[in-house]
Amino acid sequence: MVNRSYAYPAHDALRLAWMAYQPRGPVHEDDRILYLAGEENLELPGYRQLGYRPDQLLTCEHDPRRFPHVLANGQGVNVAQGNIADAIAALQQWEWPRLRGAWLDFDGNSHTYTDELLKLAAVLPSPRGSTLGVTSFAARDNEALVQGTVNTCKFLSGLENLSQFLREYGTQLRQYEHLLRFIRHGESTPTSHFQREMGLLWWLVLMFGSVDLPKGERYYRTDGAFLDRSASILDGLTRKVEGALSTGSQSRMVWEFDPALRDLLAGRKVSVWITHLERYAFWSQNRQPMRTWFVKVQPVIEGTFAPTMQELLVQVWKLACRSPLIYIDEQGGRVQIDP
Repeated sequence: MVNRSYAYPAHDALRLAWMAYQPRGPVHEDDRILYLAGEENLELPGYRQLGYRPDQLLTCEHDPRRFPHVLANGQGVNVAQGNIADAIAALQQWEWPRLRGAWLDFDGNSHTYTDELLKLAAVLPSPRGSTLGVTSFAARDNEALVQGTVNTCKFLSGLENLSQFLREYGTQLRQYEHLLRFIRHGESTPTSHFQREMGLLWWLVLMFGSVDLPKGERYYRTDGAFLDRSASILDGLTRKVEGALSTGSQSRMVWEFDPALRDLLAGRKVSVWITHLERYAFWSQNRQPMRTWFVKVQPVIEGTFAPTMQELLVQVWKLACRSPLIYIDEQGGRVQIDP
C-alpha cells in the first residue's frame, strides 16, 4: 500500500545522521527506542547495527488502512495502533523503562503537536540519558509565522542581555540567509525560516522544563499547575505580538519583552537538562521545506546542581547559537553552515 516512500537521498542521509547520533557502545537491556517505522521500516537495519533487538523497539500507526501493513513489516518490532500519545500510553501500560531515544516524523508542523510532545516528555530521558529527533514541516502559513515571532519574544524575555540577544539572533539569521543560496527556487525569507525554528526551540524548553520525576515513580509528570500559571502570561504575550503584527508584513520581527515570563521561568526548578543540539534542513520529494532537530537530554541528578527553567532556556539558546545548520541537498550531500 506504500504510496509515499521515505527512501530518497535526502531522507536516507538524515537517517544515517540519526544513527550516528546515537550513543556508542553496548546496548543496555533496559534501552528502548520509539520511532515511526511506517510501511517500509527503513530504520530497523540501523537499529540492529547499533545492537538493538526488535523487541526493544516501538512504533505506531494512526491510519487504520496502513496499520496492517506496518504490522506485517514490523519484523518483531512492537507496533501500537494510534498516534504517538497512544504509543506512549502502551509503553507505560507495559511498564517499560523510559526511552533511550525517540525520533518523531510529523506530517504537520511541530506547533500543532502539543499533546504528543508533552506526553513524550513523561518517558524521556532514561537514567543514562536519551536522544530525541523531531522532523516537521516548516509551515509557511501566517499562524506559524506569528507564533514564531511570539516564541522569539519568549527567548528574548528569558535572556538577560538584549544586545547579546540581538547579536546572536543576527548570527543565526545569517545561517538561513546562507541556506537560501542553495535553493533553486525562492522559499520565503530568512526571517520566516528562523521564526519557524524558534517554535521547536521553545517546545524543548517547555516540554522538558515543565516535568518532574516524583520520588519512587518510573515516569516524569507534567506540572499542570505550572502550565496553568504560564498560560495567562503566554497568552498575554501572544496578544501583544499579534497586535503589533496586525498591520504590515507578518514575517517582520517584533520585539516584546515580558518580565513576568522571565520571573515565572526563574522560579521553577527543572529535572531535565539538554546538552547538545544538531539542526538539519532539507526539502521533501514534493518540495516541502522540512526541518529536523536532534538533541541529547540528561536527567538532573539530585544533589549535583539545581537549574531553573530560565537557565534551561538560556542553555537551549546557547546550543542553537553554537550549532551549525546542516543542509542536505536532493542528492543527499551535506553542506555545513557554521554560525
